[in-house]
Amino acid sequence: MRPGRVPGCAAMAPLPVERTMDTLHITVEGMNCGHCLETVRSTLAGVDGVTVEHVVLGEATVQFDPRRTTPERICETVSDVGYLAYPAAPRVAP
Repeated sequence: MRPGRVPGCAAMAPLPVERTMDTLHITVEGMNCGHCLETVRSTLAGVDGVTVEHVVLGEATVQFDPRRTTPERICETVSDVGYLAYPAAPRVAP
């Protein structure tokens, strides 16, 4: 028997990787300057389980752990600081 092999065991397929992060595209109304961008960015960064990918005027994209937060909670947090935030409509390729 070769080292590292268990007798009678066939080669095992790799275990499926559990997806832990989801992507959320958010429409954010009411942003109009650099201060607004930083406010939204820092607000999103403060949500447990969220990693900010980018924030530009009118939209943001984050990665989030669905075991720790929800899209609704993420949008509520942005709305709580004075902007209207909601999940963006899915983009359709031309």
